[in-house]
Amino acid sequence: MAETVNQETNGTAAETQENEQRTFTQAEMNAIIQDRLTRERGKYADYEALKAKAAKFDAAEEAGKTELQKANEKADALQK
Repeated sequence: MAETVNQETNGTAAETQENEQRTFTQAEMNAIIQDRLTRERGKYADYEALKAKAAKFDAAEEAGKTELQKANEKADALQK
């Protein structure tokens, strides 16, 4: 069984060496880069939606602060 593992390791090392020496055409590189860009853009596809949610949260937080400030002003007026 140990011989089988060694043979697989040697086969993998040969494949790795073969891949390192491979050259790519411009069309292959374009395809590789396009695939990578598509994956990266997919990660941030919901950015605009999250940005809109954050803006709504900020507006609600600001509205909450305004109501709190109004309540504090009323309390100060009643104390006087």
